[in-house]
Amino acid sequence: MEKLLTIREVEQLTGFKKSSVYSFIEAGDFPKPIKIGRPSWWPSTEINCRIQETIQRGRVVDLTKEVV
Repeated sequence: MEKLLTIREVEQLTGFKKSSVYSFIEAGDFPKPIKIGRPSWWPSTEINCRIQETIQRGRVVDLTKEVV
């Protein structure tokens, strides 16, 4: 079964504060939460994928740029 994360767990995993997480969501750059009752929950696989995508983007080297 998929683990659902609270905002505090998302903050711990990503290093982002709650306000940043919601800003990223509004910008379309972060997974939207699932509402179950009043609290918001994030599927752990979506957060882990987001973290891995960010790591991969940081490691991509643009070989088309001229190195001086």
